[in-house]
Amino acid sequence: MKNNNIPSLELNLEPAAETAFIELLAERGYPSINEFIVHTLKQDRTAKKAARIAAAGERIWPNGIPERTDDE
Repeated sequence: MKNNNIPSLELNLEPAAETAFIELLAERGYPSINEFIVHTLKQDRTAKKAARIAAAGERIWPNGIPERTDDE
């Protein structure tokens, strides 16, 4: 059974497309597709972690973080 909610990924395997993709990676500072994938996955994890921290902060302090006083 095919899941229609998942978009398909079509690859163009022609040499010109491969060369253009490699050049695009180099322009963006990625020496290889592997470096690009690793960077993308790390960004995704970082964004998810930041969202979890923000959600925890909102649960702990629903009205915002209280201001700190040096008297305490």
